[in-house]
Amino acid sequence: MISFIFNCIKKFYHRITMPNNDIITEFKGMKILIRNPSKSQIGKSIYKYGYWEQETTNEVLNKVKKKMCILDVGADIGYYTLLFSKLVGTHGSVYSFEPIPEAKEYLDVNIILNKVKNVKTFDYALFDQEGFSYIEDPFGKSRLNENPDINNYKSIKVHTKKFDALNISNRIDLIKIDVEGSEMNVLNGMAETIKIHHPIILLELHCELIKDNSHLPEDVIKYLNNENYTINPVDQQTINYESGNITIICT
Repeated sequence: MISFIFNCIKKFYHRITMPNNDIITEFKGMKILIRNPSKSQIGKSIYKYGYWEQETTNEVLNKVKKKMCILDVGADIGYYTLLFSKLVGTHGSVYSFEPIPEAKEYLDVNIILNKVKNVKTFDYALFDQEGFSYIEDPFGKSRLNENPDINNYKSIKVHTKKFDALNISNRIDLIKIDVEGSEMNVLNGMAETIKIHHPIILLELHCELIKDNSHLPEDVIKYLNNENYTINPVDQQTINYESGNITIICT
């Protein structure tokens, strides 16, 4: 009994005291290396509460089933990749795409930490054309931009590919997309896959950043409607383009 109380106090102490460095913590029974919780919003949430984006996490827990094949487009440190990996089980698979080298390092470490065998990672960005582009402000907005603002932001050059051009023959059951304004470009690059498999799509719509890629948030909704998707907001009551980013689930 004393040991149980001590462990509870220890866990509570760790939740209220914030480390000032990268740290390995736990969520959903898995280990995850997070960025400094004192500086990273994602790191802080996972460290304090054991999750990131509660509504989206709940949607994942409800929708993902054993044996599914999932794409994680914009995987960052691998929070959702790890969650997908656990939920689909040994007979499922996850393809995880993260073009920012620093984030990809966290992703790969987290896969090793959990001895994950059903995830394959890729270090390029999914887009609507094969070639190269730049990720502007990789530690901030992290948006793809062929003509980056080099005077105000650091940029890194990354390889881009169309998903439809990849040699992946699996049936795709669910696609999670978080690409900081390149949503329409990613969807256009996997249009054939979407038509064939009609996967569940979990997408964060960046209503302002998408305009930098010559699209509007309405373009994404129109495209998904044309593909016969039922669209529901995850983190708000209605789809309001003026409220900033919107996460939608499309079935």
